[in-house]
Amino acid sequence: MAGKLPVIVGAIFASIGIVVLIGGIKMLYSTKNFTKIAQETRGIVTGFDENISTKEDQKTRKVSSSTAYYPKIRFTDTKGRQVEFVSKYGHSDPGIIEGDTVSVLYDPDHPSNAKWNTKMAIWFGPGVNFKFLNTCYS
Repeated sequence: MAGKLPVIVGAIFASIGIVVLIGGIKMLYSTKNFTKIAQETRGIVTGFDENISTKEDQKTRKVSSSTAYYPKIRFTDTKGRQVEFVSKYGHSDPGIIEGDTVSVLYDPDHPSNAKWNTKMAIWFGPGVNFKFLNTCYS
């Protein structure tokens, strides 16, 4: 049994790695397809959704918190419809303020499927996935 344990553990890690790799490839493919069909336009930052997270240091029992701001962006699609969405990418300092004009990519057939047009907002998901693989399996 002891001789089989490394093989079993290896198989488990290989299986997890394959699942994460397939997920990353699907995310990359989805993002590439989105950028191919997406229309680019300008939108106005109308506000921010806040996400406050807290954590406690187990040794010192000190509690710290951080706030991420997710911009709400309104734009007009090619059919003249007003669309507002909240970016899925947030940051403690998003570098924009309410009233700023920003670039937006959106699916012309489904305008509510829109993204703030920054490299981080567009490519963050696939990037994190492959970084995870690199960190865990190197």
